[in-house]
Amino acid sequence: MLNWLVKLLAKPKSKTAVLTKATSRSDGLQPATPSDTPFIFESVLTEASSGHFTSDYLLPISHRGLMHQIQSSITQRKCPTHRNTSSESSIYVFLDSNCPVGFSWVVETEKIGEKEIYLLAVLPSHRKKGIGRALVFETISQYPPKTKFIARLYPASQTMLLMLIAMGFKRAPNRGKSTVCLSYVSS
Repeated sequence: MLNWLVKLLAKPKSKTAVLTKATSRSDGLQPATPSDTPFIFESVLTEASSGHFTSDYLLPISHRGLMHQIQSSITQRKCPTHRNTSSESSIYVFLDSNCPVGFSWVVETEKIGEKEIYLLAVLPSHRKKGIGRALVFETISQYPPKTKFIARLYPASQTMLLMLIAMGFKRAPNRGKSTVCLSYVSS
């Protein structure tokens, strides 16, 4: 009984330690941690409802799979796909005052060494402040020079399209009917 009470009283300390550790991250680009999962998940749903990401994410049946992909990408650096394979995957968050305000998700494509900026979002309240540009630039800098990146954008992502072109991305052959495909080779 006494051991149970000691454990019960110790739990708030461990939660405090976790919170302290989570809030000790510095502002700017950081690898995502499990505590960032709800932010990333909600951001994906918000952007999907705005037409920036596929509306398939809005289907309740897809939520469990999306959550699993986010968690696997964060903890294992692997993203399970619909083809029952896993691709190398990384998620980064951009912090402002120790709070996530944007994220980027990079997945290796079928072509070895080619990366896709799979999803990228910035909270509406933090747009037009250079955070999207910083997310792209800092994310790309995490990979070796001469890494090829692609980005597939829906028509609603006109701001993202213009930003990527201004950063040096070039139009590439489309890989889907409703998307614009861009490519970039890092220096």
